[in-house]
Amino acid sequence: MSKQVYYISIGSNLGDRAANLELALRALAAVPGARVAARSAFAETEPVDVAPEHRALKFLNCAAAVESDLAPHAMLAACAAAEKALGRMRPAPRNSPRTVDIDLVCAFGPDGRPVAVDDPPVLVLPHPRARLRAFVMDPLREIAPAAADWLLRGGARAPAPEAGTGAAP
Repeated sequence: MSKQVYYISIGSNLGDRAANLELALRALAAVPGARVAARSAFAETEPVDVAPEHRALKFLNCAAAVESDLAPHAMLAACAAAEKALGRMRPAPRNSPRTVDIDLVCAFGPDGRPVAVDDPPVLVLPHPRARLRAFVMDPLREIAPAAADWLLRGGARAPAPEAGTGAAP
């Protein structure tokens, strides 16, 4: 592996949710120097931590593995640009309905070791709440079971998954 692998969670609960996820995946694939190496199936999930008036708006979620030579902050900027291009409005109330939400979950460097970033509130890797969210972990487990297990064991505080076991495609 010569590039970093970013595991990304994508969700949508407004409009044509499946089309929004497909467009988000295409936007990630169009990032210069990036390649979507794997993607999970789409799964419908209940909203989490939303206002009562938004509880009926179910999400469609998926996970993707994106290989890229971009540094973590640059990959975050690419994700934010894709969200904006797909109609995501920021700032908006936390956990409000959205056409698309693209989150960096975790990353592994070219050497297969986890990439840790501690730059709150801009970026924290691994994502501090990922392991608490089935809508993130279930799709991630489909494409990268070792990375999902690593997150469940504590992420940055746990040993990295072994190469070839789902840490990187």
